[in-house]
Amino acid sequence: MAFLLECLDNLDDQFRKSDGRLNMLLGDPVTTLTKLAKYFHIVQICFDQDPEALWLERDNAVKNFCVKNKIKIVESTGDLSHSTRMY
Repeated sequence: MAFLLECLDNLDDQFRKSDGRLNMLLGDPVTTLTKLAKYFHIVQICFDQDPEALWLERDNAVKNFCVKNKIKIVESTGDLSHSTRMY
C-alpha cells in the first residue's frame, strides 16, 4: 500500500509542475461523473478495461453516461495484447 501511495504522490507532483492536480474521488462512478459534469466541461474519459465480468455492469454504465453526455471514451486494455471482452 505504501508503494501505491508513493506512486500517486509522485504523479500528483508531476501534474503540479504543469499547473494540474491529481484528484481521487470515491463513490459510484456515474453519480460522481454526474456531479463533476455540473462544474466541469468533460470532453474525454480514459480508463483501463477491466476484463472481469464483475465490472462489466459498471463499465457499461460509465460508457452509457459518456454517450448520453457526448463525452469521448478512450478505453485501453492495459498491458494485455488483446481485448478479453466479447461484444
